[in-house]
Amino acid sequence: MPAQFPIIIAHRGYASRHPENTLEALEAAIRNGVRHVEFDVHPSADGVPFLLHDVTLDRTTGLAGIALDMPAEALRTIRVLGSAGSEPETLPELAGAAARLATHRDIVAFVEIKPQGVPRHGAAAVMEACAAALRPLGSAAIITSFDADVIAEARDRGFRTAWVLRRYDDDAFERARELAPDVLFCDVDKLPAAPERLRDGPWDWAVYEVTGAEEALDLWRRGARFIESMRAPELIAEVEAMLAATDEGSGATPGRPESTT
Repeated sequence: MPAQFPIIIAHRGYASRHPENTLEALEAAIRNGVRHVEFDVHPSADGVPFLLHDVTLDRTTGLAGIALDMPAEALRTIRVLGSAGSEPETLPELAGAAARLATHRDIVAFVEIKPQGVPRHGAAAVMEACAAALRPLGSAAIITSFDADVIAEARDRGFRTAWVLRRYDDDAFERARELAPDVLFCDVDKLPAAPERLRDGPWDWAVYEVTGAEEALDLWRRGARFIESMRAPELIAEVEAMLAATDEGSGATPGRPESTT
């Protein structure tokens, strides 16, 4: 049984109720008691990092176009579908999101740098731009990526890192030991079937996308410290309620354990 209480991460913010990867979604997660958030980053054509999951714009903005091909000046004018208020939110820049998150206490941000921009700009340049934007967050930022070169660059700059597995196999774990990330992320659908424990190593496990409390607790018992969900506030409440009926929770709160960093 893992000693650490499961920590729930808001996947792309409170994305089940708000537009993903927006300040609105991040603020909503924090307002509802989540202290660990995750969001995705792509660089513009001129290397400015923006919050965006897909390299294309159509799904979240309704517009045609590829973010990597557009300068920052153009991306700053694009509004996100479904944003609250009379003026929908524009695509957030990483610098603005970091500054906003830095106004909250005890927030940890998993900043996922998507791999598509790396061949164009190079891992060093992408990481340099992101590092500059993330200065307000300091040690509260954890660089996350599928791209091993980004992880290496982030580690060399003193960031904590989280590598996202493409496969759950021996080759991946050999590479993970070389990269030495603080956290290994994996899609829940790529994991071995229960009750097999997650592979041990010098890392913490994070599993996404998890929606139910029973699954979250099963993964925790199998070795996952972090559970990522687009419905993080509800999941925290459900996990807390289930643990309250056992001796496992010890009075802790899923979103705010005693030690998170």
